[in-house]
Amino acid sequence: MTAVLAPKSTQPPSANRAAPCQLCGGTQFEIVCRRDRRSDQLNTVVCRGCGLVSHETIPDDAALAQYYAHEYRQDYHQEFQPSPRRVIREWHRGQARFDVLRPWIQPGGRVMEIGSGIGCNLKPFELSGFDTTGIEPGEGFCKFSRERLGCQVRQASLNDLPTEASYDLVLLVHVLEHLNSPRESLRRMRGLLREGGRLYVEVPNLAAPHPGLANICHFAHIYNFTPWTLTALGRASGLEVEQVLSVPQDGNLAILFRRAESEQSPPPGLYEQTKTLLDSFEPWSYYLRPSYVAGRISRMVRQLSERIAAERRLSRILERCKAA
Repeated sequence: MTAVLAPKSTQPPSANRAAPCQLCGGTQFEIVCRRDRRSDQLNTVVCRGCGLVSHETIPDDAALAQYYAHEYRQDYHQEFQPSPRRVIREWHRGQARFDVLRPWIQPGGRVMEIGSGIGCNLKPFELSGFDTTGIEPGEGFCKFSRERLGCQVRQASLNDLPTEASYDLVLLVHVLEHLNSPRESLRRMRGLLREGGRLYVEVPNLAAPHPGLANICHFAHIYNFTPWTLTALGRASGLEVEQVLSVPQDGNLAILFRRAESEQSPPPGLYEQTKTLLDSFEPWSYYLRPSYVAGRISRMVRQLSERIAAERRLSRILERCKAA
């Protein structure tokens, strides 16, 4: 797909944005892309104060509640309930996340996941003796998680949770980019953490190699984060970086946060850093990378293996969950 970027000029196009920036409170925005990955109209902007990339128009709570309860999974994944292939893929990813996060939590600790999806992030913790719970707004995925994997989850959103400092680890895996108020949401999640508790955030990495901004824009992804804007957003929400768990070239950005004593304003220079990044996107250099070709081949082999063995592998996972 060819990226459709806002036309370049000596004066960057200003955005008609009503809501102030979630990170710095700024009101000056520049349009950087006018289309999404499907070539549908979608204006994406960058804040001239801090470099945070987001939609020009931010959906309200009612629109998001309706979309995620009934439409998102079908629109984004083309399935109301997860297919065997998706469960297998997410099970392996969930196990990998558990292996990384296990050293950061004491045995038997309490784990909460916001937007728990299929339940494949929570289940490894539960099977290892942790006290787990989760919320998931999507009806079909929540039902599968609860009824097939036996996860302790319910259909709800972040605003439905009481703010009680009762968790040792909160998981936020590919959720923050979907929220219309990420700073307020991180503040609420900070309030869920016990003394010494940690928040794991994973989002798509805007700073990873991309052919163009239009190739990653989607209606469901209201915000697009770089390592510097996500770090700044965490600090502005009363969180401090415990450990960056991804490397710069990773397609996903993973950061483990802990509670901080105070909130911090974003440092200067982030807008310029983000603009330099966006101006560096170039399709030919992206698609001609040896790692791109190798990655495509690896993905094709993995998908073929999943199609052949998905039902058998899923049966084994469900048997293990049932026996636990």
